[in-house]
Formats: sequence, structure tokens, C-alpha cells
Amino acid sequence: MNITSETKKGEKSTIDIVAEIAADDFAAYHEKAIGNLGNNLEIKGFRKGKAPAEAIEKELGEARILDEMAQLAISEAFPTLLQEHKIDAIGQPQVSITKIAKGNPLGFTVTVATVPEIKLPDYKKIAKAQKREEVEIQEKDIEETREYLRKSRANYKEVDRKSKDGDQVVIDYKVTVEGEEIDASQEQSVILGEKRFIPGFEENLEGLKAGEEKAFELTFPENYGNQKIAGKKANFEIKLHKVSEIELPEWNDDFAKELTGGRFETVDTLEENMREGITEEKRVAKENERREAIMNAIIEEITEELPEVLIESEANNLLTEMSQQAAQYGDTLDAYLERTGRSMDQMKEDLRPQAETRAKVMLTLRKISEEENITVDQEEVLQQVAVFLSRYPEKQAKEIDQERLRLIIEGDLTDKKVLEYLMELGSK
Repeated sequence: MNITSETKKGEKSTIDIVAEIAADDFAAYHEKAIGNLGNNLEIKGFRKGKAPAEAIEKELGEARILDEMAQLAISEAFPTLLQEHKIDAIGQPQVSITKIAKGNPLGFTVTVATVPEIKLPDYKKIAKAQKREEVEIQEKDIEETREYLRKSRANYKEVDRKSKDGDQVVIDYKVTVEGEEIDASQEQSVILGEKRFIPGFEENLEGLKAGEEKAFELTFPENYGNQKIAGKKANFEIKLHKVSEIELPEWNDDFAKELTGGRFETVDTLEENMREGITEEKRVAKENERREAIMNAIIEEITEELPEVLIESEANNLLTEMSQQAAQYGDTLDAYLERTGRSMDQMKEDLRPQAETRAKVMLTLRKISEEENITVDQEEVLQQVAVFLSRYPEKQAKEIDQERLRLIIEGDLTDKKVLEYLMELGSK
């Protein structure tokens, strides 16, 4: 195919490929275009898909034929143009026809997004500045864990008195906003003081005895998850069925044995294990904070604008992750959007800052891996591919694009090694 082309730099890491296909080469797509368009075309006097070229052209018109010819020609020319100009394109290209007529060359412009070439700051200096901190355990950490474990084995004893902070109550409730019922439940268990409901709700349940009813008004917070009712006044009607007080077990050796199935004989050995667990939990949390601080400090100095397609891709990845998390709890993303009063476009817009950050992190880690020549063992990559595929039935596993999967896993493992490299710099 005889093609002339040139490239022009666009905004946000895009490139315009301005090209022209010679008239003879463009005309060669006429027959294929007729065949494609005529396959399912019904023309009076002919069997479906069997009409001659002249009849198809008359039925559809020259413009429709030329449009199909252009699509075929550009689809075939596009990979060649990318290879010729050494363009690493991402996402779907945008095509605009600049010149098209029978017997003439085909002129068109293809706009493609490319992986932006970012300029890294002094990432070694940034990483070294984020020093590893020693983990300290406070007595209150042990006390909080001790209370959590006692509550996990607590009993609730029904009492004939007014409810107070710390009690468990069982209620029916109904909530209306602007005269419309938005929520209702029966025999709902609530522990007063845990503050799992909107401000003021649990406080209004204090001082009531079994069998009593109460109506009150509260305002949903401005930042409430369901945007349809955020900031609005709501009327609550409740009926309290039961008040129970908490009975916590004694913190003694018998409790340690019962809690751990005999693994720990005394509360001293149990608390030593708690201390080790809390220390490790805090160490991991601090390392995660340090890793995030390093990456935030690096990408803060990256000023290159990212192509929209890259941000859009990360936003879609975030939505996929949210959908998978919802499915684990028997929920759906659509149901979540309905409950929160948001549209998919609003959700994408909300996720945009996070998506842009993730895209910058991805590009930064890729660039550092190139600068430091950080690679991963291909045997480890293949092992991870095999582990991933083993989670699926054989027939389903065969339908997975294994080369794409290999590249994704290789990228993830490389990113992990780069992060370990940066973290190690701050440990010296």
C-alpha cells in the first residue's frame, strides 16, 4: 500500500498522524466494501446477500460505499503507520477523514494517545528522606485489644430498666424524608455508644424502657453516602422491644484457655502474643504509610499532563475493583449507585483524582525500573500465571489471553521490586 504520512505532536501526550493513501490503493477496497455491505442487505428482486455490486451501489449510494472503503483502508494502514513512526499507542485512536472522493486519494488524520515520557525528580533523595521509624507499643494498645477480646465473648442479659450507654437494645424503626419512607427495619439490634448510625440516633434511644415508642427529627450529614438525602431533615419513629446489659468475662487464665482453645495457658502468654501481633500490625501500617509518602512525594514533582485515555482506563479499573468487592458481599455496583443516588458518570468523576494518581504511580514505577534496570525472573512470572489460571476451570482458563496476563503479572512483580528498592533506600 502506497501511503504518505507525517506526525504532529498534540496536547496531553497525543500524536496526530496525517496520512494519505494513493488513489489506486484506496480504489482496491471497493470490492471488499461492496461484499461487506451486501452480506446482509435485502434488495427487492434478489436473495438476501446475493445482490450484484451495481444493485448494492444503487441501493446504498456512493457515500456509504466510500465510508466502508475508508474504514477498511485505515484499519489496515494503522498498524503500519504506528510501526513506521515508532509510536507506542494506548487506547482507541480517533479518526477523522480529511479527503474522500471516488477516484481520488484518501486523506485522513489519526489521533492517538501515547505513553507520556515523564521526567523523574531525584527519587533516590526523596526515598532516603523517608526514614523507617521504630514501632512503639503503648499500654492503651494492649488495653484496647483486651477489651475487644472480652467483648467478642460477651453475653447480653435482658434487664427491666431504662436503656443507657453501652446497652444493647432491640428496636423497630421507620425513617421518612419529605413524607417519603426511605428505610424501615424490625427487631434491629443496636449497641448504644458504638455510633454506627448518624449523629443523634443512638442518643435518642437512651432512657427508654421495653415497650416504649419515640419519634424524633434528625438531619443527615452533608457528606452522607446517599446524596439524595444528604443534608436533609428526617423523621424517625422507633419502638423499643428489649434492653440488655453487657456481661464481660473476667480477664484471667481460664479466659485465655477458652479463647485460644488451650493454645495459651495464661493471660501473660496471651498478652505477649497480643504484643507481638500489635507490633507487627503497626510495623506494616508504618511501612505502608512510608511507601505511600515516598510515592506521593515523587509524583508531586511530575508535571507532565496525562492522556485522558490513561486516566479513563484507571477509573474503569477502579470501578471494576469496586464491582468485585461488592460481589463478595452479595451486592452490585448498580445497587450501590442506586442507594447513594449517583450516576456512573458522577462516580467516574469522583474517582478521577484517584485514577490520575494511580496512572502517575504506574508511569513512575515503570520509568524507575528502566533507569535502575530492575527486572523480574521470568520463571517467577510463569509460576504466577500458572497459579492464576489454576483458579479457573480448564475450559475457562483456555479462553484467557495468557500473553496479556503474563504482561500484567510481570508488570505487577516489577512494580513490587521497584517499591522494595525505594523502601530500602530509606532504611540505610
